[in-house]
Amino acid sequence: LTVFENTIITPNRLDELFNIENLDVDSQRARRSQLIKTINAYTQKNLGYPYIHRVRDDRDRRYVKYQIGTPAKVLDSN
Repeated sequence: LTVFENTIITPNRLDELFNIENLDVDSQRARRSQLIKTINAYTQKNLGYPYIHRVRDDRDRRYVKYQIGTPAKVLDSN
């Protein structure tokens, strides 16, 4: 994931990175959510902030993309 730090990626790309693209859609969503929660709990404890952030698509608020890395508000406060 560090290759994609400070970028925004699609759910499909995140599924590829997590190696869950071969699961059915509902299983992908559940597994993706579980992995994000696990990663964010780890980085919150060790880095002080969550590492994967859900970002609503500006054109269609029903869709979500993912920002990887330090959130802008953390970068601005340093």
